[in-house]
Amino acid sequence: MKSYNITYAKGDINWADVPELNVDEWNWCDPCDISAKFQIVWNEDAISYHAVSAEKDILARFDAQNCDVWCDSCMEFFFRPDENDPRYLNFECNPNGALYTGIGTNMPDRVRLLAQDEKTEFSIKTGRTQDGWEIFLSVPSAFIRKFYPGYELKEGNVIYANCMKCGDDTAVPHFMSWNKYPEEPVTFHNSAAFGKMVLIK
Repeated sequence: MKSYNITYAKGDINWADVPELNVDEWNWCDPCDISAKFQIVWNEDAISYHAVSAEKDILARFDAQNCDVWCDSCMEFFFRPDENDPRYLNFECNPNGALYTGIGTNMPDRVRLLAQDEKTEFSIKTGRTQDGWEIFLSVPSAFIRKFYPGYELKEGNVIYANCMKCGDDTAVPHFMSWNKYPEEPVTFHNSAAFGKMVLIK
């Protein structure tokens, strides 16, 4: 199991100072020339991340909330906020900022979550880079508490999480992750493959 320290960032985030984690494990496909990296920070108000992908043939068809964004070029963050609760939240986003999110313990029992305005609630910003695209997204602690009452983001908290890059319908279908998934079942919805992340100051 890989581990990553989520650093504390209050106010404006200087992403140049935030450690990166590489999404470099290949699952159920042959490696190709696509790559992805995530940077994650926290404060009492939110967990925030910046993800960037180097990808030549970007696919971005979906614009609506809770569409099949994983079929487009997509970057994803799954995490269990409470290490004593088996449920995890998933955030999947394409280059248009279209978001798919849900909560559950696996694929069959997942419940899709709808925000009134997901781009505002999660501060979603996406853009094209010289060799691909990037996303900025924040998960407010108030949102987490809707499903984990009384939960607080604080130093020393441990979450279990994985970061993914995929694209089912892209020119080169790919399924990459920070922590490796087993051969079976063929799904990212398997929290046994999550790594350990610790909130530090």
